[in-house]
Amino acid sequence: MKKIAAFFLFVSSIGFAMEIYPETYAMQKMIPQLEKGNRYTGSSSYEAMEHIVAVPMNTNIRKALGTGDSSIHFVDSDGNIVKAGPEDYIIAPRSLSRIYVLSKHHLQEYYRGQ
Repeated sequence: MKKIAAFFLFVSSIGFAMEIYPETYAMQKMIPQLEKGNRYTGSSSYEAMEHIVAVPMNTNIRKALGTGDSSIHFVDSDGNIVKAGPEDYIIAPRSLSRIYVLSKHHLQEYYRGQ
């Protein structure tokens, strides 16, 4: 009985496992989308992030990463594991040297499109 319970616990944990993409892999796959992204200007404590490009978390991003999940997890340029959901944006400075996630609300509040 314990073996059966352990087996079901193992199988159920596989279903909840999430893939976390490393920063370099995520950037490599998302940069082509970011190059076509919308440009924004706004306020940021980090000067390089005053002028950004942003793309919504959409099917093109998910296809580039090879996943059908509605949300993805990746390591951002500050080394944090972040979640990008359907209402989020993938953002980068115009140099495309870093990558982050920003909510739609924060994008609309702190940035304006060009």
